[in-house]
Amino acid sequence: MYTLQSIWFGLIIFLLTVYAVLDGFDLGAGILYLFSGEEKKRRIISAVGPFWDGNEVWLLTGGGATFAAFPNAYAAILSTLYAPVIAVLLALGLRAVSIEFRNKIENSAWRAFFGAVFSLSSLCSAFAMGLIVGNVVLGPSQDIYNTTAIVFGVAAVALFILHGAAFLSDKKAPFILTSVAIIASAIVLSIISFPESFGTTSSYLTLKTMLILALIGMPFVVAYTVWAYVVLKRPAKNSLY
Repeated sequence: MYTLQSIWFGLIIFLLTVYAVLDGFDLGAGILYLFSGEEKKRRIISAVGPFWDGNEVWLLTGGGATFAAFPNAYAAILSTLYAPVIAVLLALGLRAVSIEFRNKIENSAWRAFFGAVFSLSSLCSAFAMGLIVGNVVLGPSQDIYNTTAIVFGVAAVALFILHGAAFLSDKKAPFILTSVAIIASAIVLSIISFPESFGTTSSYLTLKTMLILALIGMPFVVAYTVWAYVVLKRPAKNSLY
């Protein structure tokens, strides 16, 4: 049983880390959007357009896996951190709408409005995610907006901005470095929070069945993600985004 718990803890960390690496760059690019000229704004939207929705699949899968494998931990996070979790979901929803609607009408005010929504929702998502991670690492607290958690939020924003800038630079080395920084941060934080993560888990049969399904399905998700980034790593100049 302990082995299955450890495997699922590792899988959930893997899923959320992949999300942070993949969606981190377009969150960072979204924040940078607000401070860019019109041509750079078009380039940012075109760069993240083919990937943002696929990237968020990893977050949904990680959340679903947490609910199924560690229901008590999932319940504790939602009940304690309800406000920042809802902020993340609302911000990601508004971000999706802004990306899809920005170019629907050739009007400068329309573009400016949805561009601002895109950028501010990216900022809100990044900060709220850092706030959640900070509280999970620190453990239960009456004040979820404590100084340490806020520092985590600001650090997440800064790291994603660097990651987004590295992606937009068209150079592999900076992007690899920021990706490694995110992965290393995830490993360290997971080691710190590991003792607090178990509690009551799902049954042995549930964990075993989920693991079999994950081993069947995950290779397809990984293969699709790799294919998407190889084929669509730079969108066409006449991109709809």
